[in-house]
Parts: sequence; C-alpha cells; structure tokens
Amino acid sequence: MKPPTFKPSKQFLGEFALACLVAKTKNSKLPGVAARHIAESKNDRTCVIYLRGKNPEKISAWQQEMLEKLFVKEELRPAIEEAMKGYAKSGDAYAGCTKKEQKEIEKYGIAPFIWISEIVIDEIKKEVIVNGGCERDAHISEHGLCIYLRKGRWQRDEKDYYCHYLSGFEEDYATAPQKLPISPEEEKERWEKMFPPPPAGTPVQADGSILYGDWKFDASKTAPVLKQMGEKKSVAECRKEWSQYLYRFTEKTMTLFDGSDIYMEDSICSCQRSGNRVSVIIPSPLWSNCTQTNEFWCDGELLVDHCGLAYRRVKSDSNTQLLPASSG
Repeated sequence: MKPPTFKPSKQFLGEFALACLVAKTKNSKLPGVAARHIAESKNDRTCVIYLRGKNPEKISAWQQEMLEKLFVKEELRPAIEEAMKGYAKSGDAYAGCTKKEQKEIEKYGIAPFIWISEIVIDEIKKEVIVNGGCERDAHISEHGLCIYLRKGRWQRDEKDYYCHYLSGFEEDYATAPQKLPISPEEEKERWEKMFPPPPAGTPVQADGSILYGDWKFDASKTAPVLKQMGEKKSVAECRKEWSQYLYRFTEKTMTLFDGSDIYMEDSICSCQRSGNRVSVIIPSPLWSNCTQTNEFWCDGELLVDHCGLAYRRVKSDSNTQLLPASSG
C-alpha cells in the first residue's frame, strides 16, 4: 500500500510540544493487520503515525526506508509475527482462547487479531515502535502490546515499554532551559476564551446537522484567530500551509481532506450542540472502549476547529467536481 500523507505537527505522541510529522490512517488500511479484529469487533480504529527526526518538516532517507518496508513492501505483518514468536511458545500465551480461537490463530497468524493505535518512527533513536493490543489474549488485553524494532530485530514487550519511551520526553522537558511552545492546555484555554460556551441554561441538543456538508479552509479568517491564540501567521502563510484542507461531515463520519488525500477520518459516536458550540464525540485512537471530544464553533456559514483553523461552507451550487470523492 501507499504510505499515508504526512503533515507538520507541533504535537508529538499527542501530548508533547515537539515538532514532527504526523499521519492518520484506519487499521483496515494497514497491510495484513487487524482484519479479524475489525470483523469481530466492528471497530475500525484510527492509527496515528509519528515521524521524529532532525528536520521535523521533511521525511528523511531513513524514515522513508522504514515507511517503504512497513507499507509499500508490506513488512508490518511479518514484523508482528516475528516479534510474537517467542510469546506464542510460552505456556500462558492465548490461554484464555477457546480451542477454536487458538486454531484460528494458528491458521491466520496473530497479526489479523491485533489492532494498532500508534506507530512511531524515531530517526534520533533509530527505533520503530508499534503500540496496540489484542482482545484474543487476556494478558495482552490487560497489559497492552508493544512491538519495536531495535538494531534490526523486531521484539515484543508490554505497553510499559511504550510508557518508558514517553517518560524520556517528560524528563527532557522537565530539565529544558528554553521556553516551550504553547501547550495543548493553553491552546484550549485561548480557544475557549475566543469561543466561550453559551450562557447557562442554553438548551443542549443531540444534533450535529449544522455541520453536515463540506467546509473549505479560509486563510483570511484563520490568520486573525491564530493571532489571538498566540500564533502569528500571515494570510499567505496560512494559505501555503493549509489551503488544501477540506472538512466533510456526515451523520456517521468526520473526514479531513488534504487535497485528494484523506488526512484524517473518524467515526462519529454522537454530537452535542449548544448555541454555536458543537461537540463531536469520536472513538479514542489510544484507548479501547474510550472516546474523545472535538470542539467546533459554527454559525452555519463559518466553522472554526479547536486548533483555530477556520472553514467556509461549500455551497451546493459550487463547482463540486473539484472536491474529493466521498469515502462512503
């Protein structure tokens, strides 16, 4: 398969103010992974892929090599199977499965039953980390699953390995002398200040229909919003960075396009609207059976997301053949 499209991001691993490249894709699009899990759970999770490198705005030769191996050459499934060989030989492996389920694992391998939430390709540490889980195994369900490539060998560990990797960044930030970029908490506070919730007593409706349709990025509206949120970007800079962005909302999905590529696509669990504030609840890409909330301000003609990017509604009589094809 073709690797997903990467875009610059200020957030690494979803919580650290560190410039990197990020892409999102569905587990169903990962080669050889999660097919049986999706069929059984009816849950096609989002996988977030992070590239950390010396140049946070460019894919390096080493990162490109890793992407080629995992996606184009479809070595992700063999990597998982290789890493899980030792675990499969242990007496407790898949002990909670029925005989039928164990035979299915023997027949198909374990990769189709594993879901993935993050893939980290770290050029600085020369390491690839795949973080996920598997409901077919009680121990993995409880302790998580982390598969990593180090010194040319794929290995398995519990989620503690991934947590230990995260802790290294927490320690770096605790001792860093320089002033850090605006944090997600600060960004949220500034957004809330610009687009405050409606007065107490305003009715809350389980209705997201005001969002339905297509919304094209508006650089002239985005620049002043970002300025008030503490990020100085000219209209030209906004246009250069996000001009191809387009949101598409339906009753069931929220999709962000970057030109003809799908940059992000999530299932919508529910929506809540109060005044001009709309909360869109989607499955969490990190935790099973959990959700996360994306906040929007919308008056029917203008839409502003929680990052401060503004969009104009695409009229039904516009030149719609230029828009991306529907993802269904």
